[in-house]
Amino acid sequence: TEKDFVSEQKVILEERRMRTDDDPISLTSEQFSAALKLATPYQDPVIGWERDILNIKSSDMRQWYETWYEPNNAVIVVAGDVVADQVFELANKYFGKISPKKINKNKNLSPVPQLGKKVISVKAKAKVPTLMMGIQVPSLKTAVKEDKGDLYALHLLSEILTGGQSAIMEKSLVREQQVATSIRSSYDLFSKYDSSFVFFGTPADKSNVENLEKAIYKSLLDIANNPISEGTLSSVKARVIAHNVYAIESPEDKAYLIGSLSSVGFSWEDYIEFVDKIRKVSSKQIQGVVKKYFVEDKFTIAKLIPT
Repeated sequence: TEKDFVSEQKVILEERRMRTDDDPISLTSEQFSAALKLATPYQDPVIGWERDILNIKSSDMRQWYETWYEPNNAVIVVAGDVVADQVFELANKYFGKISPKKINKNKNLSPVPQLGKKVISVKAKAKVPTLMMGIQVPSLKTAVKEDKGDLYALHLLSEILTGGQSAIMEKSLVREQQVATSIRSSYDLFSKYDSSFVFFGTPADKSNVENLEKAIYKSLLDIANNPISEGTLSSVKARVIAHNVYAIESPEDKAYLIGSLSSVGFSWEDYIEFVDKIRKVSSKQIQGVVKKYFVEDKFTIAKLIPT
């Protein structure tokens, strides 16, 4: 009803203000994503911009529901101590009578070409500055066949750079050079569209975000010129594989993972294959992806400047 719609609209507006507008890090991250992921589905925040929430109508929501909420666009996952035949029988009972509907495929939503480094400043009420740096890179879904091996190397690279106390950037930038108080990176190779490799850092010197940016470039250049030792690579692979195993420990974990993969077009076998592909990544491959993807002109930089 319109009454329910208006009531929920107010709730979502308040949620946005609390989680994003009043949080300088979230505010910066939102602006950063919009600049990095220009003209892709990931440019817009899931909760929506304030103007979207204010202008949406209940009829827009009904149209959305009627377009996408169809049985042939849904995934049901049941995990645990169940009898498969009974599950299929119940699914058929409650959903089998709903006729499938044609779901239009999205057009090509790959990123538009980036013509140079993009730098944005976000001025907000904050105690310390923050640096966000990222590049657009393919996912398993969007990469051409000959580039798919790169993506497992990128996944390992993130762990090598910021995954724990022994990671390269944690050791060098935080403890030795002391240009950062924290540093982390992320990359999702199971993304539906093109993915991104992103760094998040807090500079040790409150007035010098630029020093941290330079130090990140320098760390990447060091890897490009000096291969990762076999000992380090083996240790990181073991950690990534262990995490992979722990991620599917419980029935709930398995169900969530299978459902997430299926919803973006991957299978359970793709996840199982992940471990084998990780084991095969070489130090030379990691050097190769650094040289290939981490070009300064491909970066988008966002700097949170405290006011």
